[in-house]
Amino acid sequence: MAENHAEVIIIGAGPVGLFLGCCLERLEVPFLILEKDQQPSEHTRSIGLHPPSLERLERLGLAERFLEKGVRVEAGKVFLNGRYLGTLSFRGCPEPFNFVLSLPQHDTEGILEEHLQKRAPGCLRRGLEVVNAAGRDAGVETEAVDGTGARLRFSGLYAIGCDGKSSRLRDLAGVEFVEKPYPDAFALGDFDDRTGFGAAAAIFLGTAGLVESFPLPGGRRRWVMKTERFEKKPALKDFRQRVRERTGHDLAGLKPYRLNSFGIQACIAAAFFKGRVALAGDAAHVVSPIGGQGMNLGWLDAWDLASALARILKKGTAPEEALRHYERRARRRAKQACRRAEFNLFLGREHRRSLLRRALLWLILHPPLRRRFARFFTMRGLK
Repeated sequence: MAENHAEVIIIGAGPVGLFLGCCLERLEVPFLILEKDQQPSEHTRSIGLHPPSLERLERLGLAERFLEKGVRVEAGKVFLNGRYLGTLSFRGCPEPFNFVLSLPQHDTEGILEEHLQKRAPGCLRRGLEVVNAAGRDAGVETEAVDGTGARLRFSGLYAIGCDGKSSRLRDLAGVEFVEKPYPDAFALGDFDDRTGFGAAAAIFLGTAGLVESFPLPGGRRRWVMKTERFEKKPALKDFRQRVRERTGHDLAGLKPYRLNSFGIQACIAAAFFKGRVALAGDAAHVVSPIGGQGMNLGWLDAWDLASALARILKKGTAPEEALRHYERRARRRAKQACRRAEFNLFLGREHRRSLLRRALLWLILHPPLRRRFARFFTMRGLK
């Protein structure tokens, strides 16, 4: 087999592309991953690994490696206008993964890449930016440019776009991406943790605005704060002051390991496959990061897509049938996740329906619905 040929060409070595590679390796489907960046990302970005993802990592033989490095978040403490309302525990959820694992994205990618380099050496090609892709009768051909400007061609039976919201492969395939912007904006900061919350998350709601706080490995904690408008570069002094005013916790003197802002939107591709091109993760759909579903949703895509490709390539299943089944499942999950994210946004907004929000919080934190909401917030039940 030619060096630049594989049955599946994956575009993008973020968490979804790497996870898809791990799934294909498990199913013995030859693949290559093309990534434009020369070095792995150092950003923390996504940090929450939900139980459905941990279950799949266990089947890949990777769960223990993740558990060794992450923080198990077994509960979330809820406050309203400075008053403690209660704790939502995940311990009553199905074992063994009755928690959310907190782990920075660069660590997640590092574990997946290390696994691939051991099991499928040479599968990951860095420093290659895909600039063209064209379907052929017997497959698809992609063209990439390396750091010197040289052009290389890669051929495969299928090309998979795991290259994020601004997917080049999706654009090359001519698939429309419909975006629904939200008015909400947030600032985010990672600091050393001196809250005393330990491994618990904390949610602060109130008239001053939402703040969410999550533990990170290494004795750090992430703070996510709703802002009145998008701030391109948050001021450290203002960020600390608003966290103190809304939560009572003082970040003064603590080094910021990360400080940035983000807006949110929901996007969904008009099609999740077209010919011999398929999409997964943010290339197919984007949901609000409030609730931490995005990366996990992409992994569920990758798991199902790998199965569909294996059925096509190994069992002779009709491509249209297998990929249509993948698309139906992935699109349904994405819509469910969007609705869950909008519910999270509703809880975090200060609006006229304060009595309704208070009633919802009471239901979330008390029997008989507390266990159901614990499953809801850990991504259980997505079909």
